[in-house]
Amino acid sequence: MKKVEDIGGKAHNAEVTEAILWFVTAFLLLIPGLGEIAEEADVVAVATTLRLLGDAEDVGLTTYDIVTTKDRGPGVIFEGILGGLGALDMLKAPELFGKAASARRAMSDSDIATLGDEVSGGLAQVKLVKQDCF
Repeated sequence: MKKVEDIGGKAHNAEVTEAILWFVTAFLLLIPGLGEIAEEADVVAVATTLRLLGDAEDVGLTTYDIVTTKDRGPGVIFEGILGGLGALDMLKAPELFGKAASARRAMSDSDIATLGDEVSGGLAQVKLVKQDCF
């Protein structure tokens, strides 16, 4: 009976968390619209503040998504990078990724080591995969 009670408590907590998240998300979705209205009314300071709040909302929800779904973290991060490019910048994406690749190739082993064990370990894995491909 105790297990059933524990499972019910966890399910209730999950439902409450989901309801709160939906409420906060719905509220925060109003911010970009309010920013557009402020921009049309030539209230630049308010429009800029609302735009910054909207960006903070995106960062917060993405961070929450990464923390709560640890197995999808890298995919969410990559999606965030691509999402941050915008529609017109998507046309420039190959060029931007090319610049990033050139910058990575220009890094020495000591530069990579300063980025920390996780980054240098990940880049070492990429290097091994790259060697298998060529």
